[in-house]
Amino acid sequence: MKCVKEFLDRQPKALIVVIGIILVGVIGWIDFLTGDYSLLVFYLIPVSLVSWFSGRWAGAVTAVASGCTRFISDYALALNSRHLYWNSVEDMVFLVIVAFLIALLRAALERET
Repeated sequence: MKCVKEFLDRQPKALIVVIGIILVGVIGWIDFLTGDYSLLVFYLIPVSLVSWFSGRWAGAVTAVASGCTRFISDYALALNSRHLYWNSVEDMVFLVIVAFLIALLRAALERET
């Protein structure tokens, strides 16, 4: 695990963001295919990855991209569109908060060492 962390630390931040966005797209496609099942927890993987290795703003961008992707995949199957917008905003805010918290956690850990 340490080897993977060191490898990702050496990569350019832009590459980490691109990998994160690609992961968001893949998870969004799977989310679309699965239908009504919530895959919100899987969007945390790219958001966490980008927040940890690229910083809070890149993580926030990935979180917003995840929220938009989730909205698009759910919009195609919208059974009750009245709640769709609220749920999408709620999910996006959750992902943005997680992105900021992970970036702050990494900064705190780096200050400790």
